Amino acid sequence: MLTVVSNKATSRLGSIDWKMSTPQLFTFRDKPVGFAWGASASHESADNAADPRAVADNIVDYGGTNSSAGRSLYSAYAEMDIQATSSLEAQLALRGDHYSDFGNTYNPKLALSWRASGQVLVRGAATTSFKAPTLPEIGSKTV
Repeated sequence: MLTVVSNKATSRLGSIDWKMSTPQLFTFRDKPVGFAWGASASHESADNAADPRAVADNIVDYGGTNSSAGRSLYSAYAEMDIQATSSLEAQLALRGDHYSDFGNTYNPKLALSWRASGQVLVRGAATTSFKAPTLPEIGSKTV
């Protein structure tokens, strides 16, 4: 009643990143405006070959799935940090991504920090985000 199962899985990830920033791109109301930007490119792939007996459901309480998928991702972002007044700071950011299997997504961000007093700091942010499904989720081949 005992058996040994064998899964063979291979995953690969290659990426390159470029980032630059400066604490003072220019001044606004005699205060420095920080700026950062970056870009990246990556490719990932995953292959999982489950034990054929598990895929055929021949082993009790041991499910098995095969999956194979890959994607390329290209991203770019930029953000600015602006000291609007001595007590108010704003951060503006935008990120764009291109997924080879899902298309494009653009995500802006606005964040504010207000120093009400020496002991009180109020912060808030509004942003969007996107998370693509994992490669096993998109490449699953159940029998």
